[in-house]
Amino acid sequence: MARQLRSYTAAPAIVVVNMFWARHARPKVFDLTLNQNATAIADLTITAGELADDMLWGNDAGRDDSPYRPWQRATIPEVVETFRRSTEAGANLNLDASVLTELDIDASRLMPSQLDPFSKSPETLTFRDFADSSLGFKYTGGGEGGATHDDSCVTAMAISAIRRWLERFVVPSQTVLLDAPHLAERYWRVISAASSDLSALDRFAKLGWDDDFDAMQPALKKTAEPYVVRPVFDDTAARKLAAAQSRLNVEPSGSLDAAFAEDTSRFRLLDELVQFPTDVSGEFKYRWLEGLEGIGYEPSNRLLL
Repeated sequence: MARQLRSYTAAPAIVVVNMFWARHARPKVFDLTLNQNATAIADLTITAGELADDMLWGNDAGRDDSPYRPWQRATIPEVVETFRRSTEAGANLNLDASVLTELDIDASRLMPSQLDPFSKSPETLTFRDFADSSLGFKYTGGGEGGATHDDSCVTAMAISAIRRWLERFVVPSQTVLLDAPHLAERYWRVISAASSDLSALDRFAKLGWDDDFDAMQPALKKTAEPYVVRPVFDDTAARKLAAAQSRLNVEPSGSLDAAFAEDTSRFRLLDELVQFPTDVSGEFKYRWLEGLEGIGYEPSNRLLL
């Protein structure tokens, strides 16, 4: 149903409930793999227990009482706004243009697993190819068993596929593109005046696309803005900016004995966190969480490793 809705309607936010862990004992379940929904067509896949979560609807008022705010789960207002931006970007889209050229992403920086949805060389992938990939239409092409689609439908599916590919295959690895909290975690010396000032890192993590990222502004990946919910940065550019700060000896000394909690979207001291292995591509597969009462963390064996 989600595929048909995305193919033939202009619904800004498609949410599927109880696709995973429908019979879990806990009403809310945190995905420790961080890529359970990688191939899902819906914009959000949640449990029924999350429907009443104020933060899902963009209301942070109850955060102190209920700090559960999984970073990989966008809010519905964020999904709707990203749909609006990407739809505007697709208004005059050339379906046969190269996606990686438009996004200014070097294909050589991508890992093989990030290209699993496609059967063509990444350099040649067009917007039409994204619509026809496993992230797009169920049946495509002419001939027996195939189907054809109006260009308006192809465009809608292509930009949806790009949104999901970037959010679920590219950004989670924190290699080619870094999101704000993981950039702050890695290059904290550029952002915080002291390793103990976690509030500065939290503020940086919450900045939006139109905000000022100070020293890291040149690394902001504006070509991804139409398709990605929250700001992302080019890792190579961010690394160079951090190195320049280091050469100027303007960064604070010491080490950061804290990390970003994926289940509460905030920085905490390491002795308050639990590390767990994810299924994301690349060398940064280990992440951190606070571990909250009343939340199911699955697969639970990840917390035993």
